[in-house]
Amino acid sequence: RASEITISGDKKSIQAYHARFRLFDIPVFYIPYLTLPISDERQSGFLYPKISTSKSTGLEIETPYYVNIAPNIDATITPRYMSDRGTQLLTEFRYLQGLQSGQVDIEYLNKDKKLINNADARYLARFQHIGTFSQRFRAHVDYTTISDDNYLVDLGSSQFNSNDSYLAQIGEVAYFAQNWQTTLKLQDFEVLGNHQRSYKTLPQIEISGQQALANFGGIIDVSAEL
Repeated sequence: RASEITISGDKKSIQAYHARFRLFDIPVFYIPYLTLPISDERQSGFLYPKISTSKSTGLEIETPYYVNIAPNIDATITPRYMSDRGTQLLTEFRYLQGLQSGQVDIEYLNKDKKLINNADARYLARFQHIGTFSQRFRAHVDYTTISDDNYLVDLGSSQFNSNDSYLAQIGEVAYFAQNWQTTLKLQDFEVLGNHQRSYKTLPQIEISGQQALANFGGIIDVSAEL
């Protein structure tokens, strides 16, 4: 419900003044001004806020702002207030161009008020990309870096779970021919917590091919890995 609701001249959004959200006819939330889209077109503006509490961060208030940069590019910028730790900035940037798509996520907290003897910034950055080149080449990248081992446990993240013990870092380039394909893979793991590094993944090449046997009605399938 609202005291006044108006429709924009282009009929793409409505503006509500003194809006009240009711649950079972009981007012549960009030906002003095609200804009809502009524068309299929994307529009820049604030999204619904998120309010929660936890023992680790205290009272949390997130106010995401969506930016419609271009038909194939957008971003979401979210200030995240945590009463026990400070204000964190969460950013998400997405792009889509033909058969290429990707996403860049950056989370940054300049100073954690709960860490008395440590004034270092805390952050998480993740880059993801997948795309096909010239109908035969495909690339896949998923790379994450993090400021410290306790980041996920203390602050949490939409990118990973708090109980994840490692972060995978992968880069792949694949080539697809008519009867065979090959993949070059680079893979590493950022292990969280106290540990002794026991192994490391070296660059890996996978080759596979198929050949039909016309006279026998079968297929020969050969694969190799180096």
